[in-house]
Amino acid sequence: TGFTLLFTAVAVAVVVVILRTATRLSSVGWALALGALLGGAVGNLADRFFRAPGPGRGYVVDWIQLPHFAVFNLADSAITCSAVAIVLLSLLGHELDGRRSSRSADHEPATPDPDSQPAAEPGPAKETTPGE
Repeated sequence: TGFTLLFTAVAVAVVVVILRTATRLSSVGWALALGALLGGAVGNLADRFFRAPGPGRGYVVDWIQLPHFAVFNLADSAITCSAVAIVLLSLLGHELDGRRSSRSADHEPATPDPDSQPAAEPGPAKETTPGE
């Protein structure tokens, strides 16, 4: 409960970043993932702004309880599912504009880095005589 204002500020920042990012989206996967994250953040923000003890400090109501699991709400579920989707989209190399990243680990060719191995230093020239 001591971090309620911090959580409110983080949620507001997340909403602003998603709204700014939405103008560049061309990927359905990213749109769904960020939409679920936006919905979850706004859902929890609604509780924080409109519930007691006051605006920005309100309590989020968790009402889903499964046996041997945490208590949560739909907003928490949307945030968690979108986080998993964002990690998967990133790992698979999907860009916000719908392209596949050329830097994805499973598609990147293994080319040696020329700077990774030290060059052999030239030594003094060895003179040879005929018959040697």
